[in-house]
Amino acid sequence: MGVVVTIIADNYYGYSKKEIKTQISYSANLFGLVEEEHSGGAIAYPRGVMGDIVDGVSFSKKHEDKFSFEDVKTLLGDRIEVMPEYYAVDKKYPNIIYIPESAYINTNTNSITWKHNGKEQKLKLNPKKKYVHPTGNKFTLEKHPAIPLWRIVNTMAEGIFCHKPCTVSGGGKSEISKSMLNAITYSAFNIRDIDEDFKKADEIIEYNYAKRWANYDPTLPPSRSFLSKGRTLGSAVKLLTPSDKNTDEYNAFVSNIPVHIRSLVLFVKRLYRQDHAELNWKDCMSVEFINGKKGTGLLYHNTRVVGSYVRIGFNENGNWLLNKLRSDFSASIKVQTEDDISASITLPRERFNNMSPKFQNKSLKVVANCESYLFQRPDEAIVRGYDKNAERDIVSDNTYLTNYELLKKKDAIEIFEDTINFDKYTQPVKDLITSIIESPQ
Repeated sequence: MGVVVTIIADNYYGYSKKEIKTQISYSANLFGLVEEEHSGGAIAYPRGVMGDIVDGVSFSKKHEDKFSFEDVKTLLGDRIEVMPEYYAVDKKYPNIIYIPESAYINTNTNSITWKHNGKEQKLKLNPKKKYVHPTGNKFTLEKHPAIPLWRIVNTMAEGIFCHKPCTVSGGGKSEISKSMLNAITYSAFNIRDIDEDFKKADEIIEYNYAKRWANYDPTLPPSRSFLSKGRTLGSAVKLLTPSDKNTDEYNAFVSNIPVHIRSLVLFVKRLYRQDHAELNWKDCMSVEFINGKKGTGLLYHNTRVVGSYVRIGFNENGNWLLNKLRSDFSASIKVQTEDDISASITLPRERFNNMSPKFQNKSLKVVANCESYLFQRPDEAIVRGYDKNAERDIVSDNTYLTNYELLKKKDAIEIFEDTINFDKYTQPVKDLITSIIESPQ
């Protein structure tokens, strides 16, 4: 046993942290088989935009009908309150609603419906609530960030632990736990010629996809149509992606689809539903008329269609470089698990029980976070308005801040009077600065 004492004659928080890190590293070496890692990590839960309708039966089929509402009742026991209509409310978190496996979610009717005891049961959709399916998928009603469009977003039941080991300073260990939302921007989706583009899109939508398989079997049931209610948006994306399971002819067909046409048909798939009965998809889509001529901005029921793009950097002229995202993309939800100081050990697989059969690694690393509090250095907050979460946190009460210059009222006035740059801040920062200027002190 021993004690290490270090005296630091400086008020910089980071010096203290680095010294503690060194002591943990030293003790790990003495312990043996364990190492201290300068690492970062988070559990990421994948998400996806489901559109305006979700059929719970389809999710159950994907999991071979292994999970039911009765299983949910058995598993959670007295932690939930089961309602007579055959759904349940979490007692600790009443905004969490557990729905049966046959639940049908429809934003057009603002409802969730299912059958119980021979009667249709119904819940109203609420954006403040999370609806958990027996498969573990979590559905939420969310508004599009850029246009007045509501859609169902699915969060996967199982997350992925992302661990960035042995990282040098500036290597991105904090970034791994940050949301991508700040890097996503939205702008109008444009086509080139509505008549020609709709004609090409129709060829893809009406294509006979049953014969795409390399081992095509004519005795099997016909393949679902592109716009079938039974085909998800994810399935449509997969349909337009080359695969070694398809014929060479079909792979050539999908590879030669122009990028804007591929995006167009996926927008049609996401927005249009065959519930519209006799209404053709082309009756729902149009373009703006500018100076009496057809424009290129796509509209769906006279609502602007926007694409989502991720910013990946700058070009030599300082302009953003953008990549188009899938129309069903939604940034993962992340739970930060480590940020700087972790301890780890690598062990053979046979030392573990209940491992997922998906992963056949012969050895596995066990990681433990060594910090009571996880701190973030909001590097991107130097760009006004970019890191929305950081700006909200910085101006919130009960936030621990270190290494920041103390600003006074005269500084707030100077920031405010720089009108163009002041307007770039998010609203919480604007409100704080304005409140300081208007305060009597």
